[in-house]
Amino acid sequence: MLTPQDYIQYQKQSSHIKEFKTPINEPGLKGITTDPEGNVWFYHSTNKTSAIFMFDPKSKEYRQFDIEGTTTVDNAIINLAGGTACLR
Repeated sequence: MLTPQDYIQYQKQSSHIKEFKTPINEPGLKGITTDPEGNVWFYHSTNKTSAIFMFDPKSKEYRQFDIEGTTTVDNAIINLAGGTACLR
């Protein structure tokens, strides 16, 4: 029988990657990007809330931009794949 460890392996092999703890303690990360100033932006959505976060790696501070409305998803597979969520 296969376990989750058979599918997922993580080995830190580079000193070029830095990890920072996010201010969120639940699953829901949908996407991540950077801007020309080096800030990191990511979208977080659950079945109840949606927000966009900005992380400044110089100050190591997060800013949260809440998205008003109720989050709904038409298809659970699309949601798991990081697809589009509709706001109502």
